[in-house]
Amino acid sequence: MKALLDQDGIHLADATVTRIMRQLGVQVSMYNQHRNGKYSSYRGTVGKIAQNVLQQSFTATKPYQVIHIDITQI
Repeated sequence: MKALLDQDGIHLADATVTRIMRQLGVQVSMYNQHRNGKYSSYRGTVGKIAQNVLQQSFTATKPYQVIHIDITQI
């Protein structure tokens, strides 16, 4: 915003431009992650998900209730 004002020949201090932007409710959404929400590096589903060929149930209510061994590399 400051650079655009300078191009038009309007020279204002950085603090003045920031104050005007705050009064107008204009904010830079690209650089203020703390106002728009928390940082998240989630990129969706990455890679392939293997099909359940053996029809095994992968649901468990307690830890170590169901143990699976991957033998595809053997």
